[in-house]
Amino acid sequence: MFMLKNEKGMAMVLVLFIVVLTTMLGTVVWHASSQETLSSRKNENKTQAYYFARSGVEMAISLIKNGYCDDMSPADPPVEFWGTLDGPLSPTETQDYNIKFIISLDIVDGEYYFNIDSVGIVREGQIYAAQAQSDLKYKIRKSDIVDNGSNAGGNGGVVGDPMALFAETSITINSDAKINGNVATNSITANSIKFSYNGYINNGNLYIGPGGDGASVVQFTGWQRGPETNIPNGSIENLPSVREYPLPSYQFDPFPSFLPLPEEPQTPVSVSAGGTIANDGWYNVNVNNGNLLINTGSAGEIRKVCVSSFNLNGGHIQVQGSGRLYLYISGNFSMKNSTINNNGDSTLVYIFLHSDIKSITLDHNIKIFGSLYAEDATIKLTGNSMVKGNIYTEGSVVELLGSNREAVSGSIFAENGNIKVYGDSIIRGNIYSAGDMVEVYGSVRDAVIGAIFIENGVVNIYGSATINGDVISRGGTVRVSGSGAAVNGFTYAPCSNVEVLNSGMIQGTVVANTCTVDGGNRDAITANSSLDTTFFNSLGWGTNGPPSLVLNEQVTPVVTPNTNWRNKGKWVKE
Repeated sequence: MFMLKNEKGMAMVLVLFIVVLTTMLGTVVWHASSQETLSSRKNENKTQAYYFARSGVEMAISLIKNGYCDDMSPADPPVEFWGTLDGPLSPTETQDYNIKFIISLDIVDGEYYFNIDSVGIVREGQIYAAQAQSDLKYKIRKSDIVDNGSNAGGNGGVVGDPMALFAETSITINSDAKINGNVATNSITANSIKFSYNGYINNGNLYIGPGGDGASVVQFTGWQRGPETNIPNGSIENLPSVREYPLPSYQFDPFPSFLPLPEEPQTPVSVSAGGTIANDGWYNVNVNNGNLLINTGSAGEIRKVCVSSFNLNGGHIQVQGSGRLYLYISGNFSMKNSTINNNGDSTLVYIFLHSDIKSITLDHNIKIFGSLYAEDATIKLTGNSMVKGNIYTEGSVVELLGSNREAVSGSIFAENGNIKVYGDSIIRGNIYSAGDMVEVYGSVRDAVIGAIFIENGVVNIYGSATINGDVISRGGTVRVSGSGAAVNGFTYAPCSNVEVLNSGMIQGTVVANTCTVDGGNRDAITANSSLDTTFFNSLGWGTNGPPSLVLNEQVTPVVTPNTNWRNKGKWVKE
């Protein structure tokens, strides 16, 4: 029979545990419920209930990590807990609980998996009446919780000397360019490291491959130039061993498999301004200068609205209810000066464009609050248009060409396409591309507030564009070039050529196969040990965790809170 460990002291441990959780999670919950995009009290309660449920999953994982379920077997009954964010957990139901979670264990293909069912409830009044409820399910392999504690931290769980640049095979410092911080390479090949007359490494050493001869490996250009002039604060040293930098993987929600759609009738129902859709079915939507209401029902319901012809011209689709909307569009698609779910809850609206739609342009002040999925369409945002949600496409191009500094508030996933961010457009989210190119040519800073991950293509960052996040490449070229172009984050491209040209700059560690810095008199690359490592750590690094981005590592690893489990398990959709 499964029993909780340390049962007598459990209450005290849980009280302390909840105090910590209140500090860490309470801010997230109340921040989410106060967002101005929530247009009604009902949506506020729904969002808050969702974050209560997320907090329940966090609590369950923490209990598991602290050993309370070590003796659990698949044959044992599930463990249940009730509680609130600002009080202790209880193994018995309480009247005013906001959070309930159930932990069970099963075995799949010889491996143990924890299943967590979490419920978040928002209550009001003295009778604690439930105003909103959210149910979440999370599944994670037992070993992914128990065995990954030593891999935390942005430097692979170790500390040492910050590193500005590691390049596997060659480094070229041209013109007046400078690198600020330690620089390293595995190379021992003659003349694989080249300095121009005015090229410098400041405030750091140059480390070459084990056994390499600095006089042979490093080439200095000009009379009486050498380490004492071009590495004025350091020297040429040898690495104690060859450094290895693996290629990470990036897991994201796959292209959706929508629920079975209603059978298409011979003549879809036509709806126009002033109309209401309250049932699943096929429709022709033609709204000019008016509103169309779609009722999604109660929480947990899914309204499947299939559209054979979609035309909004000065029209607005208003979404009412707590259910989810699946808006499936085939055939004709046209939007001008229109909105979908304006200022509504973007997590409840999913717009699916069938493969017979090859191209869409969102211009003339279009606003979409929801996620957009395109089977085979190129997507272009111009003017003051915006999408508050994720964009998924299997088409060839996603282009942000407009002037809206909130152009996309969500992530962009292009499984086969290129991504271009131009003009004043800003994306507040991550970019994933398996296409040939990600190009950011902005006239504003903070063009991308998030990370860029490209499978095997070219990343071009130029103009005045700034990437406030990491740039991860599995192959190709990463180029930062322009009067104000910059990356504030890790540039991790161990199989790529990294070029920092003209007045381009990178603030953070660079890992590359080859690296060239050229252009104006500035620090082209500067080591930065205070960067946010959340995205870098979240990538798929295998059992060894993220690699070290520092030199002269200490033997004793840094013990930091581990959150890698969040990227190991999966949310189970019912």
